[in-house]
Amino acid sequence: MRERVAKLYSIQYEENARMQSVSKTV
Repeated sequence: MRERVAKLYSIQYEENARMQSVSKTV
């Protein structure tokens, strides 16, 4: 279960970082 949470968290972190980079570019 902990692995699944870690994977979900990493995916959310990547998406958040992508959104930040996009907002920075705009």
